Amino acid sequence: GNEYTEALWSVFDDRLPHSSDLCCYFHEKARAQIQSGRTGRAGLLATQGIRGQANRRVLAREPARLEALVSLANLLRAHGQSQAAEALLSPALERDPGAPELWLTLGSTFRDMGNADRAAAHYRKALARRPGYVAALANLADLLSDEGNTQEALTLYDRALQSEPANPQV
Repeated sequence: GNEYTEALWSVFDDRLPHSSDLCCYFHEKARAQIQSGRTGRAGLLATQGIRGQANRRVLAREPARLEALVSLANLLRAHGQSQAAEALLSPALERDPGAPELWLTLGSTFRDMGNADRAAAHYRKALARRPGYVAALANLADLLSDEGNTQEALTLYDRALQSEPANPQV
C-alpha cells in the first residue's frame, strides 16, 4: 500500500526516480552492495518494464558494469529500440573505447538500423581490440555474406573456427 511505497521511496529517494519499475530497486540494492564490497556479485532478473526511460538510469549508473549496459542495449534492440540502444552505448564507448563488447554491440545496433557500413566498421574495431573475438568475426562474416562478399566472409568464418573450433556461434 501507500505506507510501503512511501517507505521505499524514502530509502531510495536520492538514487531512483519514483516512476521506476519495482525490479529496479533490487538492481540498485545489488549495485550498491557490490560497490561497497559487501557482496561480490548478484544474479538478477528484470521485467520488460526495465526498458522504460526512468529504469535505464539504474543500469546506466555504474559505467563499470559493462555486462549490464550490453544486456540492456540488447534488450532494447530486441524490442525495436535501436536508437535508444545507440544512445546508451555511445557514451559508454567514449568512456571505455577499449571494450570490444561495446564495439560489437554498437555494430549490431547499426546493422539493425540498416547501416551496414557503420556496422562493419564497428565490428572491425572490436576485432582490432580482440583479434580472435568469435562473436565479432561471425557478425562481420554474416554481414559481408549478406552483402555478397563471400570470399572475405569465408576467410572470417575460418578465422573464427581456428580461434574457437568448438564454439557453436561459428
